[in-house]
Amino acid sequence: MKATRRVEIAAMITHLAALVSSWIAVVFAPRSSTSYVLSAWILALIPLVRGWIGCRGTAARLVIAWGFVAVGLGTCALLVGANEPISSGRDLAGLVHFMTSLAVIAALVAVLNARRPGTGAWAILTCLMVSIFLFTWYQEEGIGPLLVHLRPVRLHFPWNVFLALLIVMGTTNYATTRFGTAALMTAIGLAIEWRLVTAPDRFSPTGRSLCYMAIPLAYTTSVWVSWVVGTLPARGRRDSTDAERIWFWFRDRWGVVWGLRVQDRFNQSAQARKWPLRLSWHGFEPASWPSERSADDLLDEIDGEFRMMLRRFVTAERMAEVAREPRGGLGEGAPGVVIR
Repeated sequence: MKATRRVEIAAMITHLAALVSSWIAVVFAPRSSTSYVLSAWILALIPLVRGWIGCRGTAARLVIAWGFVAVGLGTCALLVGANEPISSGRDLAGLVHFMTSLAVIAALVAVLNARRPGTGAWAILTCLMVSIFLFTWYQEEGIGPLLVHLRPVRLHFPWNVFLALLIVMGTTNYATTRFGTAALMTAIGLAIEWRLVTAPDRFSPTGRSLCYMAIPLAYTTSVWVSWVVGTLPARGRRDSTDAERIWFWFRDRWGVVWGLRVQDRFNQSAQARKWPLRLSWHGFEPASWPSERSADDLLDEIDGEFRMMLRRFVTAERMAEVAREPRGGLGEGAPGVVIR
């Protein structure tokens, strides 16, 4: 275990060094920054693989799958951009970067239905969402620009508004979790992308090329932050019971939407059964309704009921693993923030 931890820390430091050198290169040597950004981007595969392993026994692997798609598309975009002059605007690379951002949005949206049954149908819907945006662009541009001269990607109303709503919905889902900082970095990259596709004429060709460097850097920085946060113990968090440990793990990885949903369902059940505990965002607390039973006598019953509520999201075996994980041990990254 110690050897594994040392290897992971070394990988984190390597990724951080690649990120720092990439940001410096983009600012001070933009014409030669593509190779730096590409190295940092490819290193994001390490936490993605960690996320895939961490999602075992859950319905959230579709999120990580979209992350791998984003890495593949982003790699193609950076390789294409390396063969385009920075003064040209790199419009062909910009199209592939747009597809990369759509894959990131699909990952954020995929977590909103990461439960069984329904994962397969939701996978189809996220694919349709990406296809609709690409078809909207193609319908406006046609095949001619691809054969003659590709113009910057542009989305008009109402598709630009729809894209903005997806970005806000996907990133704010993690705003109050441990991965809020990672979600913020993703939001910055998506905001730059949104501005580019809604008003590309506001940017000079060189400005667009620099944005196509900053966007993947924002995404891979988000993945790195998520990776680090997932390995560190949370400050000021109590997890005295197995149920609390599972709750924090689930809340941070499925986000606000499902966290509040599960919290509301549990509290309704707790009130109906006159349990002396209720579930808050920060763990179990004394309930406001009267109860004649002691919380210590009901811990097994409460734990069993809580796990039953999560059975559509996580297998019983995976929840048992989470409950046994040592505090401050190596954790997994957030499934919705990694590219996540």
